Amino acid sequence: GVLEDSGAVALSNLAIPLVNGEAQGLLDVDADSDPEETRKLFQLFSTTLSLNEDGKAPLSELVNEILRSSDFFITDAQVKELLGCDSSLESCMIDAEEKYVSFSEFVILYRKELSYK
Repeated sequence: GVLEDSGAVALSNLAIPLVNGEAQGLLDVDADSDPEETRKLFQLFSTTLSLNEDGKAPLSELVNEILRSSDFFITDAQVKELLGCDSSLESCMIDAEEKYVSFSEFVILYRKELSYK
């Protein structure tokens, strides 16, 4: 595929060290307890076309990609938890368009809200 032939593949080797370095002590569980999940999240994050100047992606776009992916299963209630929102799902997604997260922040948020409940 396209990713295998691009420079982005070299970055895939950095996914786990980046998470471990930034997430150390921020999670109740080992940040690398599921390296396959980390790889999938990195692939999802690395395909985002809307990175800002700080290299952060809009949370709403990442959540949309999770919803479209067959690699993840997520309910509407979990989407609202991931977005940190109590109102309607549509309203939560609109609010999330203004929230940008780094890859490490995304992994921490995903694991805090979804993986280890």
